[in-house]
Amino acid sequence: METEWPFRLVRCKVTFPQHPARAHDLGVFLRLAELMADLGAQDTVLLHTLTTLWMFLPTDKVIGLRDALKPLLDAGFIVGAEVAEAPLCDLSSNIFYRRPDLVQHIVLHPDMPETIPLTHDTPRICELCHVRPSRPAPERDEESGVEEFLCAVCAGFREKSSREGRFNKLGGSWEKENFPVAWVRIALDYDRLWCVLKDLFRRYVKANTDLPDDTIREHVNQLRDAALMVDFTRDYNDLLRHFADALRRDFGDASIEEIAGERPELLVVALKEAGQAFKIVDTFETEFRSVFPLCEDDSPISLSISISNAKYPFFEHWRFLDAPQQANAIRIQAVGRARLELSIPRFRALRNLGLEETKASSKLHNAAAVFARTDSHLLEQVDLLDGIKKFPNLFAATSQGFSVADLLAYHKIAGIGGVL
Repeated sequence: METEWPFRLVRCKVTFPQHPARAHDLGVFLRLAELMADLGAQDTVLLHTLTTLWMFLPTDKVIGLRDALKPLLDAGFIVGAEVAEAPLCDLSSNIFYRRPDLVQHIVLHPDMPETIPLTHDTPRICELCHVRPSRPAPERDEESGVEEFLCAVCAGFREKSSREGRFNKLGGSWEKENFPVAWVRIALDYDRLWCVLKDLFRRYVKANTDLPDDTIREHVNQLRDAALMVDFTRDYNDLLRHFADALRRDFGDASIEEIAGERPELLVVALKEAGQAFKIVDTFETEFRSVFPLCEDDSPISLSISISNAKYPFFEHWRFLDAPQQANAIRIQAVGRARLELSIPRFRALRNLGLEETKASSKLHNAAAVFARTDSHLLEQVDLLDGIKKFPNLFAATSQGFSVADLLAYHKIAGIGGVL
């Protein structure tokens, strides 16, 4: 029977070896977004985001895994793949958790020469990716005069972004005007989504039937959720579009660069006024609530924001933006200054306290200094509570369990914006 035919379910994570430093190095994301869109149009692809790809392949080798991913590999990308092979009737996304013994872990690299002879034609290794031989002639930056030896792939990414007129604000006017910028990444964690879908299904069955808990648990364990993940990804793409449109309305095109082309999962915003970093989060929260109202408490979608001056190396931001999702859906860092991580409901509660209007920065700094000297949260709280009734909003925040570190980080981030 057809349901007994073996198939492969493949989920992939796409990465790249480059360490983007200059604005035009971000052409790597333009190329990645194009390739993922092309692959996403194929019948074998179930779903994709900017860096995630799920495929459904036969096992007869007519379409091999490397052949299916060839466009990505030829463009210099690295693909980590988890491959589960099973009869069609038993193949769903939960097989990665239910039957880990059937899952292979594979890392596919672009074809590379075994050795790179260092001659006058290939004088050195590419300075951007460190894996391919460079072109004979160096690339010269017209503004700084710096010369770099790049391979054809990395030079191609720069040439692509330059040819398409991308990232001119980031590498030009924003640097000259010295505005802080916020790198914004939205990501969907499919491991967390699997848990969320199970919980939502359990709650739905419990609310609408009289089945005993053991029977409900059995139904949950048998849930075939691949189709649900495809539908969720479609709604996720709607969220991305709504979020990007709302940011353009709020900030204007002159303050936004979309890094990944047609996929607004990665963009950068110039913060020309204080408080605009939190305005980005407010926009995300509003659009998220309209699309996924039942997922706020345990969101499989995260918003990460990393703030610095425009010249700060992007690859340092990317380490933060591409880190696996933790418990909190909202993650904000001001490089070298502050870091704040909260769930969506906790962030909304903090925003509703109106702390921007509370001139309590010195009090928070003093309490933090007490902790730094004593390593005692008790003494930190004693210092904070001394005279805190002069700051009713701050008192309300501590009553709701927000830490001194959270409140101080909030104050620091709220003050970022305008010319540095």
